[in-house]
Amino acid sequence: MAKTWIAFLASMLLCALLVAAQTPEGAPIQKPEAVNAQKPDADTKKAEPSKDKPFAEIVKDAQVIKGLFTLYRTEEKVFLEILPEQLNRIYLVSLTMDSGLGERGFYAAAMAGEAPVSFHQQGKNIQLIFKNMRFVAREGTPMQRAVARSFSDSILGSTKIESLPHPERKSVLIDLGALLLTDVPMLSYDLEATFRIAYRFDPKNSAFGTLKAFPQNMEVETLAHYAAERPPLPPIPAPGSTPPPTPPPPRNLPDVRSMIFHLRYSISEPPQTGYRPRLADDRVGHFFDQVEDYSDDLRYTTTKRFISRWHLEKQDPSAARSRPKNPIVFWLENTIPAKYRDAVRDGILMWNKAFERIGFVDAIEVKQQPDDADWDPADVRYSTVRWFAGYPDPGFAQGPSRTNPMTGQIYDADIRFSESITRFFRREINEEIAPLSMPWEYQAPRPFVAPWSSGTARYFCDYADGAVRDAEFAFDLLVTRGIDPEGPDAENFIKNFLREIAAHEVGHTLGLRHNFHASTIHTLEQAQDLQITSRDGLTGSVMDYIPTNIAARGAKQGEYHQSTLGPYDYWAIEYAYKVIDGATPEAEEPELRKIASRAADPKLAYATDEDAGFGPGLDMDPVVNRFDLGSDPLKYYAHRVELAKEIWANIEKKLEKPGEGYQILRRSFTSALGEAGYALFLSSKYIGGVYHSR
Repeated sequence: MAKTWIAFLASMLLCALLVAAQTPEGAPIQKPEAVNAQKPDADTKKAEPSKDKPFAEIVKDAQVIKGLFTLYRTEEKVFLEILPEQLNRIYLVSLTMDSGLGERGFYAAAMAGEAPVSFHQQGKNIQLIFKNMRFVAREGTPMQRAVARSFSDSILGSTKIESLPHPERKSVLIDLGALLLTDVPMLSYDLEATFRIAYRFDPKNSAFGTLKAFPQNMEVETLAHYAAERPPLPPIPAPGSTPPPTPPPPRNLPDVRSMIFHLRYSISEPPQTGYRPRLADDRVGHFFDQVEDYSDDLRYTTTKRFISRWHLEKQDPSAARSRPKNPIVFWLENTIPAKYRDAVRDGILMWNKAFERIGFVDAIEVKQQPDDADWDPADVRYSTVRWFAGYPDPGFAQGPSRTNPMTGQIYDADIRFSESITRFFRREINEEIAPLSMPWEYQAPRPFVAPWSSGTARYFCDYADGAVRDAEFAFDLLVTRGIDPEGPDAENFIKNFLREIAAHEVGHTLGLRHNFHASTIHTLEQAQDLQITSRDGLTGSVMDYIPTNIAARGAKQGEYHQSTLGPYDYWAIEYAYKVIDGATPEAEEPELRKIASRAADPKLAYATDEDAGFGPGLDMDPVVNRFDLGSDPLKYYAHRVELAKEIWANIEKKLEKPGEGYQILRRSFTSALGEAGYALFLSSKYIGGVYHSR
């Protein structure tokens, strides 16, 4: 049998060699022609008909929404009309999380970033391009062509053209859902990073909400559904080992497998106002947009930083004092409790003092949104102050803004307050929720910012979170000293607290960064002198993290919260908004240097987040801290420890009530312990610390 098999293989190999010998080297082996095959006649071949439908047929019976772009809404889809002149033109897209989960960073009214985009036609498709505006050169130069070839844009989405061109406008239609009813903000990543559950975008159960179009902008709401099959089971620890911490699933959902976010996309034209960018200076703290400009090879660096600021022009340029052509307008959303609206309004308008000093009268205005308003606070045309609810997170506030990344011009800002920011002194959240929560549940909110956003640094501020805890400690102390927690003094305390927080967050929306060196301009004794603090503030800037100013028992008591701007605030506004003659940003530099040269003035001391640090070892300067007060930090820390001891000595007889549990005592004790521990921790910076100056 084996011999037969070997003989068969040998005969097959011989046949193959004979065939190869008869074929010319390198010649292709010819395939036999199919029987009766005929080649098509080029003259008789018919062109395939276009599969695209006429424009009018697609939008027949659709709801038409005209504005910057024209939208056509049918029962099943939303079509976007793109004119030829709208292709390859830069627009700004902004994202707002209009509704969220109410926990762990996913809150309503969250501004989630902005980006420059364009619509680009690639064959029969339209691409949504995220334009790379970081690298630039003077238009029309060889270097501009080199830069254009050297760096890449990104594609956010792509969809096919749905129609034949319009017979007159030559425009085309695309399915907007193919671009926006997707996970373009990458929320699935953020959800999985937070809850460790693989939530995925569900296009089948996602839809468009309200659609609005205006001459300069288009507002598109999506109801984005995210789902997971089931939460993962916790890992089984080895016998005798401690199980690893596992974040729990969302606690505010009726079913943890499903959640709906209302996301609002605002697409607008870049502001066309004749705005001139202003260059940044490290000695004064402003947010900025950065570009790498290759136009001039004589400059030692390509980096240019344009500060974030609104475009303010005087109605009468020749007048020393004039109203602006277009003031900065903040709308108080109708969700703000009526009793707190005046306090928020006062905090916003506090900044007008700084603008008056440089010649602008009523630079900022505050208006109230009516209860029956027909516009949405997330509309990019309105800058708002909004109220929302969260559970079980502590009270906080944030004041981000949106800028044109090419110039730094601010065109929108929305401040949001958690309702629990005013609830802390009623103690419900602190007593009932925090003791039952794990550390990852009861935490300062992190900002949700879409990965394609350009201004991440402007979206984080945890001042109000720390200020709530500080005010809680101070309020407990005042209660032990006899203040009625339900009386008018308590109400004034919270209103003044809100005014201070509002002023701080508005400062961010004007372009100002934190200043953690400002707390050193007064001694502790001067901080209790109302004549001094009503003029210069408790600290040199409302952009500091300011603790509640509590005097020692029996000592003279000044104001508890900052009631006015500090010297630094006037200086920072002058740098950003003073009218300076000059045709280019570079032409303004001599005057800007004069303003910044006053940085050595102790009242203008400035240090920001990277100076104060985000953890041990990063904050070396002992006088640059969050939540300290006075020119002698060690003296202040000793004072805070004494205040903590005062609470411990009085909480049993002052805070405990017959028939109540021990939650109040525990919370008050641990609150004071936290304050004392923080004071001792900051004291350690004097060992091996380093003073620095800008």
